[in-house]
Amino acid sequence: MADERTILPFQSKDDRGTRSMWATTLSDGPLKLEGQDLGASVSFFAEDLREYEWDWTVAAADVPLLAEHFGGKPGDDPIPLIRHWMQQADGRDPGQHLKDAGLEVQFWSRLGD
Repeated sequence: MADERTILPFQSKDDRGTRSMWATTLSDGPLKLEGQDLGASVSFFAEDLREYEWDWTVAAADVPLLAEHFGGKPGDDPIPLIRHWMQQADGRDPGQHLKDAGLEVQFWSRLGD
Protein backbone atom coordinates (compact mmCIF):
# COMPACT_ATOMS: atom_id res chain seq x y z
CA MET A 1 0.00 0.00 0.00
CA ALA A 2 1.70 3.14 -1.17
CA ASP A 3 -0.69 5.74 0.27
CA GLU A 4 -2.49 6.14 3.54
CA ARG A 5 -6.27 6.05 3.37
CA THR A 6 -8.61 7.02 6.19
CA ILE A 7 -12.38 6.67 6.41
CA LEU A 8 -14.84 7.65 9.13
CA PRO A 9 -17.15 4.63 9.00
CA PHE A 10 -19.07 5.39 12.17
CA GLN A 11 -20.19 8.43 14.12
CA SER A 12 -23.09 8.78 16.52
CA LYS A 13 -24.34 11.49 18.81
CA ASP A 14 -26.94 11.39 21.56
CA ASP A 15 -27.58 12.93 24.98
CA ARG A 16 -24.66 10.91 26.43
CA GLY A 17 -22.10 12.18 23.94
CA THR A 18 -20.42 11.47 20.63
CA ARG A 19 -18.62 8.34 19.41
CA SER A 20 -16.44 8.50 16.30
CA MET A 21 -14.40 5.68 14.77
CA TRP A 22 -11.90 5.74 11.93
CA ALA A 23 -10.06 3.10 9.92
CA THR A 24 -6.71 3.94 8.32
CA THR A 25 -4.52 1.84 6.07
CA LEU A 26 -0.96 2.97 6.81
CA SER A 27 1.58 3.43 4.04
CA ASP A 28 3.85 0.67 5.40
CA GLY A 29 1.03 -1.92 5.49
CA PRO A 30 -0.62 -2.00 8.95
CA LEU A 31 -4.21 -0.98 9.52
CA LYS A 32 -5.20 1.25 12.43
CA LEU A 33 -8.70 1.37 13.94
CA GLU A 34 -9.20 4.48 16.06
CA GLY A 35 -12.02 5.68 18.25
CA GLN A 36 -13.00 8.64 20.38
CA ASP A 37 -15.81 9.02 22.90
CA LEU A 38 -16.71 12.52 24.09
CA GLY A 39 -19.27 13.46 26.71
CA ALA A 40 -21.07 11.95 29.67
CA SER A 41 -20.73 8.37 28.37
CA VAL A 42 -17.06 8.47 29.38
CA SER A 43 -17.96 9.06 33.04
CA PHE A 44 -18.07 5.29 33.68
CA PHE A 45 -14.26 5.54 33.97
CA ALA A 46 -14.49 8.41 36.48
CA GLU A 47 -17.18 10.98 37.18
CA ASP A 48 -15.29 14.00 35.85
CA LEU A 49 -13.96 12.45 32.62
CA ARG A 50 -15.43 13.49 29.27
CA GLU A 51 -12.95 12.11 26.72
CA TYR A 52 -11.62 8.66 25.87
CA GLU A 53 -9.48 7.82 22.84
CA TRP A 54 -8.21 4.43 21.73
CA ASP A 55 -6.69 2.64 18.79
CA TRP A 56 -5.96 -0.87 17.66
CA THR A 57 -3.19 -1.59 15.15
CA VAL A 58 -3.28 -4.69 12.98
CA ALA A 59 0.15 -5.81 11.72
CA ALA A 60 0.72 -5.64 7.96
CA ALA A 61 1.04 -9.44 7.80
CA ASP A 62 -2.45 -9.83 9.33
CA VAL A 63 -4.25 -7.22 7.19
CA PRO A 64 -5.12 -9.85 4.51
CA LEU A 65 -7.02 -11.78 7.23
CA LEU A 66 -9.31 -8.84 8.03
CA ALA A 67 -11.79 -9.27 5.18
CA GLU A 68 -13.01 -12.61 6.50
CA HIS A 69 -13.48 -11.20 10.03
CA PHE A 70 -15.70 -8.45 8.68
CA GLY A 71 -17.90 -10.56 6.41
CA GLY A 72 -15.84 -10.65 3.21
CA LYS A 73 -13.72 -13.09 1.27
CA PRO A 74 -9.91 -13.44 1.24
CA GLY A 75 -8.45 -10.71 -0.92
CA ASP A 76 -11.36 -8.27 -0.47
CA ASP A 77 -10.50 -4.69 0.46
CA PRO A 78 -11.09 -4.60 4.24
CA ILE A 79 -11.95 -0.87 4.42
CA PRO A 80 -15.46 -1.05 2.87
CA LEU A 81 -16.12 -4.22 4.88
CA ILE A 82 -15.08 -2.50 8.10
CA ARG A 83 -17.34 0.45 7.25
CA HIS A 84 -20.32 -1.85 6.69
CA TRP A 85 -19.58 -3.89 9.82
CA MET A 86 -19.30 -0.76 12.01
CA GLN A 87 -22.56 0.64 10.71
CA GLN A 88 -24.34 -2.67 11.33
CA ALA A 89 -22.71 -3.10 14.76
CA ASP A 90 -24.02 0.31 15.91
CA GLY A 91 -20.78 1.55 17.39
CA ARG A 92 -19.25 -1.72 18.59
CA ASP A 93 -15.47 -1.48 18.70
CA PRO A 94 -13.99 -3.31 15.67
CA GLY A 95 -10.63 -3.76 17.41
CA GLN A 96 -12.27 -5.61 20.27
CA HIS A 97 -14.08 -7.72 17.68
CA LEU A 98 -10.70 -8.71 16.18
CA LYS A 99 -9.18 -9.42 19.59
CA ASP A 100 -12.18 -11.59 20.50
CA ALA A 101 -11.64 -13.45 17.20
CA GLY A 102 -8.07 -14.27 18.24
CA LEU A 103 -6.09 -11.83 16.08
CA GLU A 104 -3.07 -10.23 17.68
CA VAL A 105 -3.64 -6.49 17.72
CA GLN A 106 -1.77 -3.72 19.51
CA PHE A 107 -3.90 -1.52 21.78
CA TRP A 108 -3.41 2.06 22.98
CA SER A 109 -5.78 4.31 24.94
CA ARG A 110 -5.93 7.65 26.70
CA LEU A 111 -8.42 9.17 29.15
CA GLY A 112 -9.04 12.89 29.55
CA ASP A 113 -7.94 16.01 27.71
